[in-house]
Amino acid sequence: MKTKTGLFPMVIFLAICLINFSCKKDTTSSSSSKNQITYKGTEYAMNKGYMVDYYGSMHTIELDFFSSGVTVYANGNVMDSLGGTGNGMYFDLINTDSTTLATGNYPYDSVGNYHPGTFHSAGFALNYNFSHGGGQIITVYGGTVSVKKTGTNYEISYSGMTYGGDPISLYYKGALNHYSY
Repeated sequence: MKTKTGLFPMVIFLAICLINFSCKKDTTSSSSSKNQITYKGTEYAMNKGYMVDYYGSMHTIELDFFSSGVTVYANGNVMDSLGGTGNGMYFDLINTDSTTLATGNYPYDSVGNYHPGTFHSAGFALNYNFSHGGGQIITVYGGTVSVKKTGTNYEISYSGMTYGGDPISLYYKGALNHYSY
């Protein structure tokens, strides 16, 4: 009896090749996320991130994110003022100390208890003139700020809403310049 041993392995080999080469690489990873605020479905680029510590018993750390039109003026390591026109967002996080930012999730503290691991204040400046005023200041509440750290880089994400009921989110990955008030 004669067997056809060469045909079966060839069919299996071709099937494996077709499966491997027809699959597409997943391109929806977080590494493709952009540094931005999304408000009412519109994306606003954020290319600067800052961590500003307040000394005191509450250990508040303010996270600030700005678009390219905004300039931060500092006197040494103290943030002095802001200038220019653009977009920005801030969060006041309550931390276990005032000089380092702990990783984890910071839910919104709606009752003002100021417990470590929460945030109590946030806002979004839209087309705002930081030198002279003008533009929109939008109060943000609810949601959770998520903080991850790898080396000297942070990955910050937020999803919540404005007092007007509009969804707002932020994603930022990169270094945070460190200042004091």
